[in-house]
Amino acid sequence: MKYFRINKIYKRLGLVFFTILIISCSSKKESFISLKPIKAKYNILFNGNLFLDEGVKKLEDLYTENYWEIIPPIMLNNVLELESDYPTKNFTRSEEKAIKVIQKFGNDNNLDSDYINEAYLLLGKARFYDKRFISSLQAFNYITKQEKTSEVWYEANFWKALINSNLGQKNLANAIINQAINNESISNENKSKLYLAKGEINYSNQEYDSLILNLKKSINFSKDKNQNARSNFILGQVYMQKGLKDSSKVYFTKTINLHKNKSSGLVVNSKLFNLNLNIESNAKDYSKLSSDLRSFGQVSRINFYNAKNLLQINEDDEAKKLLKQAIRINEKDKNLFINAYSELFLNELKNKNYLNSSNYLDTLITYYNPSSKQFLVLNEQRNKLNLISDLVKQNKEIDSLIYMSQFSDEEINILLTNKENKSNNVNEQIKVYSNQNPSSFYFDNSLAVQNGKRIFLIKWGSRSNVDNWRTYSVSTMNTGLQNEIKQNFEKELKSYKNLPRSAEKKDSLLNISNENLSKLGLYLYEYFDDKISSEEALSKVELKGKVGEKEFLQSKYYLYQIYSSNELYNSKKAVQIKNFITSEYPNSIYANFLSNQEFEILSEKIKDSLLNNVKETISLNKYVLAMNTIDSLINISANRDFRFSMYEQRLKIFGKIYKPKKYLEELKNISVLYPERAEYFSKKIQHIEGIVEKKRVLYDDNQYVLVYKSTENSVEELPNKYGFVKEPYENNSYLNVKYGFLSRADAEKFANSITQSKKPLSNNKYFVFSTPQYINMLIFKTLD
Repeated sequence: MKYFRINKIYKRLGLVFFTILIISCSSKKESFISLKPIKAKYNILFNGNLFLDEGVKKLEDLYTENYWEIIPPIMLNNVLELESDYPTKNFTRSEEKAIKVIQKFGNDNNLDSDYINEAYLLLGKARFYDKRFISSLQAFNYITKQEKTSEVWYEANFWKALINSNLGQKNLANAIINQAINNESISNENKSKLYLAKGEINYSNQEYDSLILNLKKSINFSKDKNQNARSNFILGQVYMQKGLKDSSKVYFTKTINLHKNKSSGLVVNSKLFNLNLNIESNAKDYSKLSSDLRSFGQVSRINFYNAKNLLQINEDDEAKKLLKQAIRINEKDKNLFINAYSELFLNELKNKNYLNSSNYLDTLITYYNPSSKQFLVLNEQRNKLNLISDLVKQNKEIDSLIYMSQFSDEEINILLTNKENKSNNVNEQIKVYSNQNPSSFYFDNSLAVQNGKRIFLIKWGSRSNVDNWRTYSVSTMNTGLQNEIKQNFEKELKSYKNLPRSAEKKDSLLNISNENLSKLGLYLYEYFDDKISSEEALSKVELKGKVGEKEFLQSKYYLYQIYSSNELYNSKKAVQIKNFITSEYPNSIYANFLSNQEFEILSEKIKDSLLNNVKETISLNKYVLAMNTIDSLINISANRDFRFSMYEQRLKIFGKIYKPKKYLEELKNISVLYPERAEYFSKKIQHIEGIVEKKRVLYDDNQYVLVYKSTENSVEELPNKYGFVKEPYENNSYLNVKYGFLSRADAEKFANSITQSKKPLSNNKYFVFSTPQYINMLIFKTLD
């Protein structure tokens, strides 16, 4: 009986299995049990989502958080900025899978089915990550236009809002979010995501008060601990930016407690910021954090903040060690390089170590785009430092040459022989090291290698490594160092053979040194407010050689200002200098400065007003009045920048009313007072002298010039028939010029005769200049 019962059960199971097998193998379009959704969702859609997830994971791995600034609420909305190794193929294949589902399984009966909507969601996300926002919107619109709401519908609205925000449609993005949030069927998790999207919009607009509000709402509705940790971290950053330290520490602590991964950059940087916000934190606290294995990826940042803390308590030496260590172990954080080199540069500048400061600045500036504002600011600073370092180096060389000139040739030969022996010892040490380390790489300073690679790429771009250059490293080192030692030795030998033996040569070098000291003192005072170093240089300046009366009095006047300052106050020396200038040089501008010091209390706004008034007077052609105003302001203002702006206006007047020769004289006089602008003045003087010299053979000061602007009618006609000269003007335009008229009337008469004989020229405008005026017009491009 039992056997038959079991046999019956097996028969029934076999029948069921056979029925399922027949159904599954059916080739009819409409089967008894439709398995299309199962096929689509669990095969094609599943694979499509795998490709998408793989691509997103690659983007996450490539993305580096910039903790130097407030980080974005939605990290995945910012991975799109990556350029190298972008996983486009993943998103293309994901898109193909989504399209396959829609084309193969979609029909009029299932347009709003879950698996078709999920296919459109996958399609939209794949296109979003592939940076095709418009086509991505089309996919999401398919879902959001439906009346029924679902998880997919809310997610599609989330992505639509992000895309519109990225396209600059902030108001539309907010409207999409508000409409979805106000839906009664919305879940807390979807509310959280949509508030997060609002926060992303606030972040991109730098609306930090609204960002705080929306992030807090997102946290309230979310159960995602890692995302909540990120939101809390951002809140901490925003409050820190606002200067609310206590609030910052609260949210950074929440980040530490919430995040599942305790080695996350969010957690480590929260601890770091809390240390930085705590005035009682010391070097041991930072060292403890950096020694924690979970902080491994953030050690360079920890060292940087540790150094910043040490700099605040004037522990400069230890701070510099940490900054250099941070640079050495840093791999790809450009902002750390910038901040660390900036601190080193500023610290050396603060301590008046101008040569070291200049070296750090040379490295720092390579991290900036040459067209950026920051590059221009740093480059101006670099030029100022180079002025000082060049003057210091030159004076050291002069001092060295004069010092060595006291020795006889025999004594110098002994010194050089000893030095050559030392260099030979160095070469021997190099050979020994090379034999012991035949396979060593020639340069083990990883930081310098990184900088070298970066600078090479900036200058030359990416190039293939054709040769195996590593194999030649040792011999290159030997040859390079030996050649360098030999060249330095030969250079010194050559310089010592030309020692200033005669009094005349020594005086010539001392005059150069004296001029350098006057410039050095001026630059140190004006550029870096270094009164101590400035006083040291200016107190040695003498009235001789290239240091004329203007430069000498300028040096004395700056010494007066130094001795009148709180830093180096010395009333006795200040009074002596004042009496010397006012009694010995009563008509000098510096005597006027000392008598009219109350002008310096005027604000920059008043000075700008005075400058604008002078410009307006010039524009009205009231040159005499403008000149008198300029001269009076120059004579009573000790502010160099303001005086320079006045000199510029004075030059404009000279260019309009005087001959080029007098303009050049004035230009050269001003260049003496502003040696730091030597390059600017030199180029301008050279340009004007070139124009004047070129025209010298063509004109007489007492003659006149007839000028036509180049047109279609006059380009060929005038030069060929009437003796005009075709001359370049500006922006690829030309002038047709005829020289040699004895009077203005003769030039105008000739122009009228041309017009009568050639009717097409009657509409052409012509100009008559005295030849000096014509040269000025060429210089200043004032033809209208």
